[in-house]
Amino acid sequence: MKNPFVVDRDENIGGGKSNKITKAIENYVITVDEDKALQSLKQQKESINEALTVLNPDISMLFKRYYFNNEARYKTLQGLATEYHLSKSLLYKERDMFFKDILKSMDLYYLCKKI
Repeated sequence: MKNPFVVDRDENIGGGKSNKITKAIENYVITVDEDKALQSLKQQKESINEALTVLNPDISMLFKRYYFNNEARYKTLQGLATEYHLSKSLLYKERDMFFKDILKSMDLYYLCKKI
């Protein structure tokens, strides 16, 4: 009597609740963690850092300045090498070994033959 029955009444006004629990942050973290491009960049960064630690400290600093501190815009690699009193032949030998170490660390042995 208090609540009379109406034949055409829709009980689901305004939508219902879904049984799915949304976890936006967890889904985002999983997506970032599984991203192949991002994983590739992380592997490249680790390979470069590993190759830099093996080098002579002077040569390591020279490569950091030239390749990562953007000093290549206004100085050549040889120009930086003269600041460290390094010969041209040693510089290019170390540079080739540096790139080979990076490629080997990334399992790209077939590219080492080209350097």
